[in-house]
Amino acid sequence: DVRRHRRSRTHPRIEVEVRLVYIAGPYRAATPWGVQQNINNAAALSAKVHAAGMFAVCPHLNSAHMEGVADDEHFLTGTMTLMRVCHAVILTRDWRNSAGALAEVAEATRLGIPVFGRAQTEHNDGGALDGLIAGSAETLDAGTGRTSCA
Repeated sequence: DVRRHRRSRTHPRIEVEVRLVYIAGPYRAATPWGVQQNINNAAALSAKVHAAGMFAVCPHLNSAHMEGVADDEHFLTGTMTLMRVCHAVILTRDWRNSAGALAEVAEATRLGIPVFGRAQTEHNDGGALDGLIAGSAETLDAGTGRTSCA
């Protein structure tokens, strides 16, 4: 769970004041409208993560509509790198429709990064956000509002 996951590659003197939560789900689609809907879905989940007191890392917003600026591999490599430094991953409801999200889930699992929302469907969030919030409830040290990454 997110409270047990500590990033070993983080500089030992850096104190984390907030948990980084990576938003994983489809970006690409057959039409520009579909791409925008995927961005909107990720943005809505991102807002919920922020409202819960964690910091959402949302690649959909970071590179929105930058098709053609660089090749797909550039964006896929960059977003995978971002995911690897996060404390947890939360999935959009339609994450199974994305080869990128499937790869991110596999990599997060390999690294021991908690993944929330695997059981959800397009019509049921499977308690993904509730699970994430419950898993992070004890992450901050009492009184300081900080926890060290080790």
